[in-house]
Amino acid sequence: QLYGLEKFWVFLKYSRQKPKINRKLEEILKNYKNLEDFRVDGASFPQQFFLTKSNYSN
Repeated sequence: QLYGLEKFWVFLKYSRQKPKINRKLEEILKNYKNLEDFRVDGASFPQQFFLTKSNYSN
């Protein structure tokens, strides 16, 4: 979901168009001022998110 939000934010930032967007979405996007704000620390993902020998079987 964050990936799509980032792409939409970039579209809004660099597009000459100024579409009307949902107020709730607008509130969410206010938290992001630049692309660095979309970076996610890998440590914030649960271990189950990553495939390892212990949680992956053929």
